[in-house]
Amino acid sequence: PPSTQRGLVSTGLGSQGSVLKLVPAVQRLPRKPRAILSGPTLAQLQEALPLPFGTWAVDLETSGSVLSEDGQITGVGLASEWGCIYVGLRGTSDDTRDYLWDWLCTIDAVAHNVIFDATWLRRVTGRWLNWRWCTYGLYKQLATEGYPGQRWGLEAAQLDVLRWPES
Repeated sequence: PPSTQRGLVSTGLGSQGSVLKLVPAVQRLPRKPRAILSGPTLAQLQEALPLPFGTWAVDLETSGSVLSEDGQITGVGLASEWGCIYVGLRGTSDDTRDYLWDWLCTIDAVAHNVIFDATWLRRVTGRWLNWRWCTYGLYKQLATEGYPGQRWGLEAAQLDVLRWPES
């Protein structure tokens, strides 16, 4: 059931500056993915991905260091109003990966740490996405109390903001 807590939300700029109103907080539970692909073929990826549209959250899974030659992107998680999909990249062909990178370049992208994801994508693929928002940066700017032990990571946002029971 949705939470009945209330929170401050900016509703835009008024004549006196930013307007803040109390609105009901809603619990957003994680959704089941539409597809989990492990080493898909090009045909499987094309079938699983929708036509590119709108804004998508992008989360890269990586191994190694972005600075090392052996560092690589091992998977890509995607989520939008359409649904969620995970693409494991181990064992995929160059054509499959290129299709995914090209597809990503057609969407508006959001990441929890754009600097991390963008750096990896640029180094591995040479591509730059149409980054719109960094939820890490936004979360950190909104949570400026700075109390000891405060966290701004994705898990903290899932638990504190989305009110997931676990991450």
